[in-house]
Amino acid sequence: MSSLSVLILCGKSPRHLYVVNRLCASSRPVAIVQEARGQWRPKKVLTTMRPDRLWSKASRWLRDRRRYADGAEARFFFGAEEPRLVREDLLTTVSHINRPEVVALAERLRPDVIAVFGTSLIRSALLGKGRFGVYSTTRSRNKSAARCMSSMPGSIPAD
Repeated sequence: MSSLSVLILCGKSPRHLYVVNRLCASSRPVAIVQEARGQWRPKKVLTTMRPDRLWSKASRWLRDRRRYADGAEARFFFGAEEPRLVREDLLTTVSHINRPEVVALAERLRPDVIAVFGTSLIRSALLGKGRFGVYSTTRSRNKSAARCMSSMPGSIPAD
């Protein structure tokens, strides 16, 4: 096991729980912050209803619906077991990953690395909080965020 302290920022799907559990087994997690999406504000509704966004969301739902049908994703990662975190004692749930309490948690814990996957776009307040950087398993479509993430040591270069 690595002695690196890791702050984990993630979503709630079975694939995210699987990655969290693997990180917990191979590093020293200091906190797990899960983003619990679902707060619909007027601005978000208007943005989502734009034709380009609506088509993007609908096509993604159509493409991915088999993954979630009948718990297929959960079975793939966890077999017959119920998907769960191995370190629920470290869990904090927030409505949005860029909340001030998440930034404060990162400042207080001062992790070596921040691992990010399955969340909304990370804003600049969190990007500088990991001693060795912020590492993401996904590539951002937001070019400025991708450039910022790729400038950190060990990250995947932006397109």
